[in-house]
Amino acid sequence: MLHQTACDALITAGNCCERKALRQFVKKGEIIVADRDYGLEYGFLSELKQIGASHVIRIRNNPRMEIVEELALSEADKAAGVTWQAKVKLGNQWQGEPIGVVRVEVDGKALLLATDLEIEAELIALIYRYRWQIELFFNWLKSILGCRHLLAESPEGVAIQIYSALIAALMLQAFTGKRPASGRWSSSKCI
Repeated sequence: MLHQTACDALITAGNCCERKALRQFVKKGEIIVADRDYGLEYGFLSELKQIGASHVIRIRNNPRMEIVEELALSEADKAAGVTWQAKVKLGNQWQGEPIGVVRVEVDGKALLLATDLEIEAELIALIYRYRWQIELFFNWLKSILGCRHLLAESPEGVAIQIYSALIAALMLQAFTGKRPASGRWSSSKCI
């Protein structure tokens, strides 16, 4: 069963590699859903398999890949925006079994998703679309904070700023009965 739940968080000063930070959290049995920055190292996909974690990770649109087997698309796949899927070996030095790559059209833009899940391509597309909720949350949080950048430079300062924004949002909701939304509560400048 899929649960759309954050499992953990790491608050840093923002000067570390996100891929290295993610490696600290990967656990057996989880599905890692991530954007293109996480798909830059194909070796990371193999690391996830060794740990026992599955993945749906966006990769570059023109990767070096050896197509081992093209897979047929169902009508449901096509309805979900899937235009192609195959088993491939990525890069020049791929080790191990081929993995799935699914091409999805989203708003006229093609996305390539690498996965080791043996499920329908339409579900791979759906899983990745749910990842967008994380982006919406951070956009909402930035609007509540009233600025596009964090003011603090230490992990503790970042934590305080985020907790303050979340507490303020809860207080506004309790006071008004409405959920704070972009533009309604935010300032256009950082203080």
